[in-house]
Amino acid sequence: MDSARKATVTYTGDGVQLKYSFPFDYLRKAFVKVQNIAGDDIKDLVLGTDYSVDDKQVTLVTPIASGNHLKIYRSTTTEPLVEWQDASVLRSADLSLQEIQLLHLSEETLDRVQEGGLSTDPQDSDVWDARFKRMKNLLDPKEDGDAVTLRYINNSRDGIIGAITATGDTQVKRVTTTGDTQDARVVSTGNTYVNTMTGLKDVATTKASESADSAELSKAWAMSSTSPDNTDSKSSKIWAEEAKGHAGNAKTSEANAKTSETNAKSSETNANSYMTNANTYMTNASDSATKAKASEDNAKTSETNAAKSAQSADASAKAAALYDPSVKQDKLTFDTTPTAGSTNPVTSDGIKKAIDAKTVFNSNGYLVFPDGTEMWVK
Repeated sequence: MDSARKATVTYTGDGVQLKYSFPFDYLRKAFVKVQNIAGDDIKDLVLGTDYSVDDKQVTLVTPIASGNHLKIYRSTTTEPLVEWQDASVLRSADLSLQEIQLLHLSEETLDRVQEGGLSTDPQDSDVWDARFKRMKNLLDPKEDGDAVTLRYINNSRDGIIGAITATGDTQVKRVTTTGDTQDARVVSTGNTYVNTMTGLKDVATTKASESADSAELSKAWAMSSTSPDNTDSKSSKIWAEEAKGHAGNAKTSEANAKTSETNAKSSETNANSYMTNANTYMTNASDSATKAKASEDNAKTSETNAAKSAQSADASAKAAALYDPSVKQDKLTFDTTPTAGSTNPVTSDGIKKAIDAKTVFNSNGYLVFPDGTEMWVK
């Protein structure tokens, strides 16, 4: 897109695109013009038939061919859009409209000057831009930097071709002379190389023969089943076979050693297992002895407790025998102290004094009866 013009923009078509935008304002859609440029063929498109305008975008009905140029430009009418009369009211909208029309005309005039004349390219000021137009009525060039016309080329063609031909002949002769010199040099150098290579070939043949003899001897030293030089020396094959035998013996010894090692490990494992079982049996025997001792102690304790319970029962029976419910008194007679053989109740004071005077519970916490028997509960 060419953005250097105030009211003109140019695109290159691709045969597909229909919508193209433009940056300039306009007063009426009719002032927005579109051209399809194909080389020297410039076609003005018709608004409403070939294209439409919406805001700042042109929509084509048919895309332009690939490589063609699409030019969108503004062409404001020079006819006044606002007419003034004597005693007219000056309205802001009319003044602005006239001002914008004049501004647009000024911008379009500047574009036409650039379009109609030869101007520099907006992207590179050192390059002239012909805006897809031919240049004519040019004089023949005089300086090296002058433009060249087709007429000048046609008129000067024979002279140019003659100059090129003469220069070519000179270059051909020079190349031929240089080629002959180089050919002679190549032939001489080639002969020298051939002689050198022949000598090298003879040397290589001799060395190859010696190498073949050495190879046969090397083969004999490598593969012979007897001594290659008819002495006590042995070939590589003999040494290899002996080494193979020694290696087989070594593998057998290694296998036997591994078997012995495996058997030793198994014996060690079994011994460890036996030791573990023995320790387990000793532990179990110790636990059984401990439990047996505990049972024995419990049995003795139960025997002692049973004896004490029997004594307590006997004392209770004797105390019960002393009470005879058939013997009645007309009145209660209280003893002041507990008295053996008495059937009278004892006063509280007498009981307290008797208790205070006698320890009821011994140091072991057992209840002590008057006859000395003890009662305890486990």
